[in-house]
Amino acid sequence: TWHTGTVQVGDRTIPVDAAGNTVVNYYGGTRTFPTYSLVDVVQGKFAPGTFEDKIVFVGVTLAAVHDLFKSPWSLPLPGVERHATVTSRILDGRLLGHPAYAGAIDLAAILLLGLLTAAFTARLPAMGAAPGAVALVALWWIATQLALFPGGLVLSFVYPALSIVGNFLGITVLRVVREEQQRRAAEKNLRISEERYALAAQGANDGLWDWDLATGRFYTSPRWHDMLGLAVEETQSKPEDWFSRIHDEDVSTLRAAVDAHLAGQSAHLEH
Repeated sequence: TWHTGTVQVGDRTIPVDAAGNTVVNYYGGTRTFPTYSLVDVVQGKFAPGTFEDKIVFVGVTLAAVHDLFKSPWSLPLPGVERHATVTSRILDGRLLGHPAYAGAIDLAAILLLGLLTAAFTARLPAMGAAPGAVALVALWWIATQLALFPGGLVLSFVYPALSIVGNFLGITVLRVVREEQQRRAAEKNLRISEERYALAAQGANDGLWDWDLATGRFYTSPRWHDMLGLAVEETQSKPEDWFSRIHDEDVSTLRAAVDAHLAGQSAHLEH
């Protein structure tokens, strides 16, 4: 009896898809079932009662006949053993099914897992998003295995996994491109700002100095040297280039002002 998604044979229900196909739940590779050569049968080379109360399938295993199928366990599986597998599964009731709603579950997994991957990839750094994507793929694989055994429901692992990987790679590439664009824009703005500052400094005709507190390097501009009548060789690129040329009565006051500024007690250093 034909029903939507199933075929009823006596008290046995066989799950089928819309085209009437069923998923074969293989036991293993070739020769899972006892196999006897036709020559041995004809010559009586088998124990008495071997075929008693048994369903016997007669077929060929010769490759030239092209009655071979692919299975997860064995590439050249003889057709007669495939038929024996289907019959045995119908009898023991351990059948696999891919009903219409399984396709809806697959589609939902593709969309939801893809969106979830895109969401956390966009928010987490790459080193944090990659393990998350791997974990999602592993969780979906576990879910498909639990649905298959013992549930008997065949779900697609490949397409939801590809959705996870594709969204992770796509969002990561977009982030890299966007960050590169932001970096280039920042460099351009910095270059323009430096050019404006250089023009302003030239126009003001001021002597400039820069103190790298991390390294202790003290930079002085050529105009600074000109204003003090110093040659470049007369300076050591150290803060003492400045402090040593200040009047003795003002040095202690200047050092106190510098220390207060470095301690965060003043927003600007003015002396």
